[in-house]
Amino acid sequence: MIHGKKMCDDCLRVSVDFVEIKTAILPYPSGDIVTVYDARESVVQWPKHLVVLVGNGRTRLDAFDEFVKRAKEVFRSRAAIKVELHRDVFGQTVDVPIHMALEDIEFVCTSQKLTNNAIVLFIRFLYEKLDGDARKTKFGFMNPAAVHFSVNKTELVKSVLNRLKDSVPSRKYIFIPCNTGIHWVLIVFFDGIFYYLNSLDEKCRYKLEEQMSTVSKALRKLGVKRSEEKVFWVDVKHNPKQKGDWECGFFVMLYMKHIIESYDTSMRNPKEMFKSGMNYGATEIDEIKREWMDYISPILEKISFTAHERNFKRGICVKENLTGFRDYLNQR
Repeated sequence: MIHGKKMCDDCLRVSVDFVEIKTAILPYPSGDIVTVYDARESVVQWPKHLVVLVGNGRTRLDAFDEFVKRAKEVFRSRAAIKVELHRDVFGQTVDVPIHMALEDIEFVCTSQKLTNNAIVLFIRFLYEKLDGDARKTKFGFMNPAAVHFSVNKTELVKSVLNRLKDSVPSRKYIFIPCNTGIHWVLIVFFDGIFYYLNSLDEKCRYKLEEQMSTVSKALRKLGVKRSEEKVFWVDVKHNPKQKGDWECGFFVMLYMKHIIESYDTSMRNPKEMFKSGMNYGATEIDEIKREWMDYISPILEKISFTAHERNFKRGICVKENLTGFRDYLNQR
């Protein structure tokens, strides 16, 4: 899928990094993306006979396609892979594993709207990356499954309240990725205020402000003090905006990563961390993809190796290249 449309069999996915003729019409326009200029720093489908390969003939997207191909081999004999999730990642009382499906990988690699598991795995990556870092005590994460659009308001408010009530005294940043059913947005709770980051340039808040207002009132009843600001909700205005209709999940990942990397002892609020003119394009999204893929590669390799070892013990000699998924990522 590209921009919500099924790809043609005789097309390739290409990224538009540089534009010479801004008014040139795309071979396959989609919505607001009509000209080549509209598609800059994005991914579009392009007729194969019009694509000229350079260098060794590999396109920039070949690594992602080959990663999916290898993943399909791993999932050929299973519907999902169990991935352990330590209770501390989301401040839970027990470990709650997730079950990664092939779809989770395909959507990341082929630039589609991300699944809940894809976001959770990236959070797991960020959490482990902070291990041993002094900043770790300053960041927390909310499981997106707890604030999913399908969760009723009472349960949603209860889950958020339980996660936040201990974070205000320690001035902790709590990331709350929300799937509205059609779009991913990020809420960051800091110093008693909800900071709203939407990658679409729109006013819609999907009733989240109303629900967080209920949480804010409940926190006050518990005697939790917030900052000197009178507001409880702030729209962050200068966060980068997406150009297509699929990038929202990747932008949520990029927002979280940027806030963690921007942290300093002055404890700035999220609004101050995003400056006018900031943009995310194909380069930033590809980097996030590579980090995500590199992180789950050992999980897939372990499953693949276990399967081959089992076959070997059964007397089946399987001669395949077990170099690993990361080799594909380095061939870009």
